[in-house]
Amino acid sequence: MFLDCLKCYQCTQDGEIVSRICNDPAGPNYHQSVNPSNCAECKSPAHANPVQRSAPKAKPALDPNAYAPGVPRPDLAAITLTLPPDDGVKRSFQRPIFEPDGAITYPKEQGDWEPPRVPDGYVADENDAWHLLPLWLPCSLRYQSAYLNGNCGCVMIVMRCNNPAAKTYRQRVACDTCETCKLRRTS
Repeated sequence: MFLDCLKCYQCTQDGEIVSRICNDPAGPNYHQSVNPSNCAECKSPAHANPVQRSAPKAKPALDPNAYAPGVPRPDLAAITLTLPPDDGVKRSFQRPIFEPDGAITYPKEQGDWEPPRVPDGYVADENDAWHLLPLWLPCSLRYQSAYLNGNCGCVMIVMRCNNPAAKTYRQRVACDTCETCKLRRTS
């Protein structure tokens, strides 16, 4: 089993780490492929307090309050307004479409085989990996924006807490943080 190391590049397959390349100049295997035993024997300062890597996270379940097909989610659909204007540059993925129900759909062209990265707070549809379903529960005080990756065209969703009473006020929040917030407002 590999140790947690922020200095290594990880190659994964189906959520499991299959190989690593050491990126620690202080490590004995710098820029070399490493296996779990190399990683465990490494005397790099990055491994001073090694922690066993946890099992991959289970796929989050869709909450009917977050997504119901055809039920309008104007808060999430409005994220499209924060994207920069289309610059006409050809990228790996075409510009995503933000559906009225909060889902994100990437147009798929002939020859496309790898689906886009799934941003925090979304999960790929089981029947179509190019259709992303939202996990974000409604909150009227959340500031939301989207950015396009300049190289591939994948969308990155950034949510910030805008509730002055919350300890996460003005901070970037993850979907699970917002989901457990007792101060979340739905209207």
